[in-house]
Amino acid sequence: MAVKNKRKYAYVPFSRNGNVVVNILYNMGYIINYVIEYNKIKIEFKYNDGISVFNGFFFISRPGNKKKISVNKLRQVYFKKKSILIISTKCGILTTVDALKKGTGGIILAEFK
Repeated sequence: MAVKNKRKYAYVPFSRNGNVVVNILYNMGYIINYVIEYNKIKIEFKYNDGISVFNGFFFISRPGNKKKISVNKLRQVYFKKKSILIISTKCGILTTVDALKKGTGGIILAEFK
């Protein structure tokens, strides 16, 4: 919602998983900066010529509806869709590329394009 309205900042509630996801987005260059303030994370979005760097961020799994993915299915999704998945694995929270390198599947938390 904040990206559609072309806001510079957004605040999200702090959680360990949220912090890891925001750190992944920062390391991949999708956001400029993030700061943990009290119990919130302040995210500064990245724009190129007024257009957001990523088009959408979608939460896939919900507490009552976990979506699991195997390594084989992960390869298919990665090479066909070209979108990045954030996956909770036994090795921690990883991106599609990192999960493929470690050869593990897991629960899909989110997808961004």
